[in-house]
Amino acid sequence: NFAIYHRFKTVQPWFVNGPQTAFEYDLDVLGLERTAVMLSGRIQVFMFEDKDAYEENSGMELAGGHAQFRYGPDGYLRTITAYAQRGMTLRLFRHEVAHAILLEVHRGMPSWAHEGAAVYVQKQQSRGRYRLSYLGSKQDGTLPGLESLLRDAVARGANQEAVTRYYAQSSVTFEALAKLRQSPRKALQLCERIGQVGPSKALQEVGSSLKTLDGLCDAMAKDRNHDRSTRSSLSLASPCDR
Repeated sequence: NFAIYHRFKTVQPWFVNGPQTAFEYDLDVLGLERTAVMLSGRIQVFMFEDKDAYEENSGMELAGGHAQFRYGPDGYLRTITAYAQRGMTLRLFRHEVAHAILLEVHRGMPSWAHEGAAVYVQKQQSRGRYRLSYLGSKQDGTLPGLESLLRDAVARGANQEAVTRYYAQSSVTFEALAKLRQSPRKALQLCERIGQVGPSKALQEVGSSLKTLDGLCDAMAKDRNHDRSTRSSLSLASPCDR
C-alpha cells in the first residue's frame, strides 16, 4: 500500500516495513475493517533527511510530518511527507498513516478530529503528556472553548505552545468521544456528523450534549490510567511503538 521515496544510502527493514505495519495497527486501534479502506493506488511517502530539508520542500513548520489527499491529473494523490528523526520515525509513521486512512474513509471530519484520532493510535505515554497539557491549559485559562474546537474554529497555532495545546485538546476530545460512544469507529462517525450538522445537533442525536462532553473531557484528562479500553486486543508491543 506504500511507495517510499528517499535519498538515504541504506535503510533498515523497519524503515521499509514501517508504513505498512502502522497501517495494519491503525486499522485495528481505530476499529476499522480492512475492506473499509479501498485504496485505488499506493500512498506515496516522501522522507527527507532532516528538518531543514523537510520544511524547505514542504513549506510546513512546527511539524514532524503531514499527510495530504488531493486530486491530480491521474486521479487522487495520497501522500505522506516527513523527515527521519532517530527514535521518532516509527511513531511518526503511525500518526501520519492514520491521517492517510482517515482522509480516505472520513473525508468530512473536522481538522481537530483528524489530529485527535491520529494521536489516539499512539502509545499511552504520548497521550498522557497531552492530557497533562490539557489540564495545564484548562487551569491557566488558555484552553479554547469546546464548542469552538468542535466547530473547527480553533487554529492549529503559530508557535510550539499553541500547537501543543491544539493537539492536547483534540486528543482528549477524541478520547472522550470514543468513551462516550464505546467505540473509536463510532467516534469517527460522530466526528464526521459534527462536521456536517454542528456539534449540538450531532451530540443530541446520540443522546448527549456539549455540557456532558465537556465534563467527560475533563474526566478523561485526569484519568492517568486510561488505556483505550475500547480498542481490540492487538499487542501494544508493536514495532511502531517508540
